[in-house]
Amino acid sequence: MKPLRPSDLVILAIVLVLLGVALAVVGLPRKARAQTECDFGKSWRGRDTVLTAGFEALNWMDWKQTKQAQGQGGVEFNPKLGRHPSGAAVDTFFLVNGLGTAVIAWVLPEPWRQTWLGFQIGVHFMTVQDNWTVGLRAGF
Repeated sequence: MKPLRPSDLVILAIVLVLLGVALAVVGLPRKARAQTECDFGKSWRGRDTVLTAGFEALNWMDWKQTKQAQGQGGVEFNPKLGRHPSGAAVDTFFLVNGLGTAVIAWVLPEPWRQTWLGFQIGVHFMTVQDNWTVGLRAGF
């Protein structure tokens, strides 16, 4: 199997976001949909902004650490990127990941939004922490 090009990653991310929105809007029975209907930011609160900013900060740190490892000839462990991704593939992945996570959070209804963002924060926090323990820094 040949590695994905950055343009393939963008297309895949867009398709997944659209599929998720379509399933959330039309794929649920009417009674269930009333409880989980897409929100499109209607119930957005200050805590959602804080959670999104926290995720974006961790996404940025992971991005910087990945670029640092790449510059040192390191090996990438994210299976979506492959062992030795190009700089463009890394940049595209983190841009799509940051934007896609925020868009999904904006679409999700309130009880699911915090769960989604909390999960993303947890995953990225563990990744940044692992990278930090092997000497990768995010540098400002």
